[in-house]
Parts: sequence; structure tokens; C-alpha cells
Amino acid sequence: MTYKTQTNSRSSSASSIAAAQINDEADEQRRKFLGMVGGAALLSTTSLPALAGDEEREQLAAPAGEGPASGDEAFRERAFKLRVAAAQANRDAPVLPHPTNGDEERYQNYIGSDTRGLPHDGRGEVDPAAFKASLKAYASGDPAQFEAIPLGGTRK
Repeated sequence: MTYKTQTNSRSSSASSIAAAQINDEADEQRRKFLGMVGGAALLSTTSLPALAGDEEREQLAAPAGEGPASGDEAFRERAFKLRVAAAQANRDAPVLPHPTNGDEERYQNYIGSDTRGLPHDGRGEVDPAAFKASLKAYASGDPAQFEAIPLGGTRK
């Protein structure tokens, strides 16, 4: 029994060392690759305009809106058109109905409705006149009617 434990311990130790060496080699390869990619990215952003011919250099230096669109401009234009199309589709979509769940008719004291900010009595039930004033303001959309809704608590 003792011998097996020692053998397993030794093989486990050896495999840990081998795994660490493999990880070190992988890390080194990863660093080399990232260094090459970073260098290529730097080269593409800084050196290519210098390597361009006179005509290409003039196009690169042309103000926006003149000459052929750059890759960024093409992307921006495509993104703009996509946003406009989405906004038009949203505008043209039918307004869906907003059915009531019937709580306002079912509960005469409006306990199933959202009454935050309105005055409540000692039992926690909303003041019916305040609730009706809020319904009237919602239906009309008139800012003056919203101002006329009585507020509860310390809200002003």
C-alpha cells in the first residue's frame, strides 16, 4: 500500500512538471503570436498611407464627403440606413390593444390597481376621488389635469 502511494505521488509530480512545461511553451507561443498580430495592426494603421501612391494619398487626405467612402464611412452609412429602416418599421407597426384585467370594476376600493403616490386612508386603501382624478388625467393627457391629481404622503 505504501509503495503504491509513493509511486502515484512520484508519477503525479512528474506529470505536474510536464504539464507546467507544456503550459510555459503554450504561453510563449501565445505571446509571440500576439506580438506579431500587434505589429501587423500597427503596420496597417501607420505605414500603409505612406506606402500608397500619390493618387491614393490624395484620396486618403480628402475631407469627408469628397472622394470614395472609406471603410468607416461605408459602415456608418450602412448602420444609419439600418437604424432608419428599423425606426420606420416601428412607426408603421400597428398599436396593439391594451386590455384591462378588470380589477377596477371588480374591486370598488381599487385594491388591485397601482395607486402609488395617491392619498390612502388608515387601512391603506386609496382615496377614490384621487384615483378617479388620475384616470381622468390619463385619458385626457392634459397637463393641467395631471397637476390637479391629489398626492398622498409627503409628496408635493
